[in-house]
Amino acid sequence: MNELTPDEHRILVDAIHDSATVVHKGRMLNERIEQLLEQARAECFQFGSKPATTVGYDELEKFAQLIVKECMRMCEVAQVGYLTHGLEKEASGAYSVKQYIEEYLGVES
Repeated sequence: MNELTPDEHRILVDAIHDSATVVHKGRMLNERIEQLLEQARAECFQFGSKPATTVGYDELEKFAQLIVKECMRMCEVAQVGYLTHGLEKEASGAYSVKQYIEEYLGVES
């Protein structure tokens, strides 16, 4: 078996790192979605109703709203990050995406 060149080694290490990052972020995303679902359940049943074993319409609606709000929050985080680094055009784009989501889906942040 031939030795890897330095460039091939770097490419392989970068690919492994990128794959690990995707897996890690996927797990983080799954955890966040589970947190939002639990929050939706808690908010739907906060007035003494007993929790159902299945997801009802109210929970799904609340869950969808929470996901949309989380997306809008991430746009705000991106906007601040871009502004911090002097990237006004990108910050404006992040703000525009947030506004579009808000208007198109009718959910206020």
